[in-house]
Amino acid sequence: MNYFGDDSSATADIPWLTFDNLAIWDKVLHLGRPIQWSRGTVIRRPGDPARQMFLICTGLIKVCAISRCGLQRTLWLMGPGSLLGEAALFGHKPYQHEILALQESRAYEFSGPEFTQEILTHHPDLSHQLLLNLATKSYISSSGVESSTFLTGSQRVAKLLNGLDVLHKNTEIKISHALMAEILGMHRVTVSNAIRLFKKVGFLDETPQGIRVIDSFGLTNFVESPSSAR
Repeated sequence: MNYFGDDSSATADIPWLTFDNLAIWDKVLHLGRPIQWSRGTVIRRPGDPARQMFLICTGLIKVCAISRCGLQRTLWLMGPGSLLGEAALFGHKPYQHEILALQESRAYEFSGPEFTQEILTHHPDLSHQLLLNLATKSYISSSGVESSTFLTGSQRVAKLLNGLDVLHKNTEIKISHALMAEILGMHRVTVSNAIRLFKKVGFLDETPQGIRVIDSFGLTNFVESPSSAR
């Protein structure tokens, strides 16, 4: 299910934000500065000041929380059309999380005044996009709390795989067990055991190209079945 309208590829089941209507930003790109990040670039660290926000045009950006002892939890994976840095900018707070480019990525950087005084004032459709971006993150956060409270580890893996299958339009899902565990806040072994079970019962297949969901209906039933929660 798409909770956010036809211009969003995000669902509340997965923390992966992409928006299909990137072209609506073309009219304001002259106000921004094009920027490119190579794979592995640390874009922001906790404590960095927030003076601008970014429109992601290509690539994939990871936003993660890091504990004092070095544990990580991925909060968002952000693709084309998504906005980065709006919470820190409008909240007048420094960045709280580490932001990393997982792929070579391009973006446009807008200063705070450019965004608030020019874009939001004169382009209400882009104000809607900002609100949509924030609403998507809110839904994803609340869904994550609900899942971690009421679902088992295997059910949460199944729910994530179903959401990724919808996002990737039934093609191979190129994601590692380690990244899935980081997204879900689980041990990698727990994720691998769940995937092994789903392969055994015929819900999915795994190849060097990625994970392919074969039986999304079976995964959905597994998530919704009370017996799976025991």
